[in-house]
Amino acid sequence: MSARVPAREAVLMEIIRKPYLILHVRKKYFDEINAGVKDHEYRRESPYWTRRLSGPPGQGITYDLVLIACGYPKKKDPGKWIAFRYNGYHYMPIQHPEFGPEPVQVYAVSVHPDQRTELPPGWI
Repeated sequence: MSARVPAREAVLMEIIRKPYLILHVRKKYFDEINAGVKDHEYRRESPYWTRRLSGPPGQGITYDLVLIACGYPKKKDPGKWIAFRYNGYHYMPIQHPEFGPEPVQVYAVSVHPDQRTELPPGWI
């Protein structure tokens, strides 16, 4: 006789939808993203970025747009903002001078040129 295995309970996850994920970057990286050279923006894995990108425990999160800001500009400065349709992120190891000599786990948010879009109304 085989052992009875309890059925898995379905886990319902509430998905939180937010309009914008704002990522502030240095001018060097802003220019690379603007030129289409850089197609991911990286954030080092931390509890803060896990909450921002994955949502609180038991919930998920998604965004409509990723807004890349050159530094900390005013909303009314259109030359310092770029908008992309949000297409999720990848969790991966990278080695990069910004994070030190050792490989680290990062969230790689897609900012591919094909996802570029207009800034939201009222932003500029």
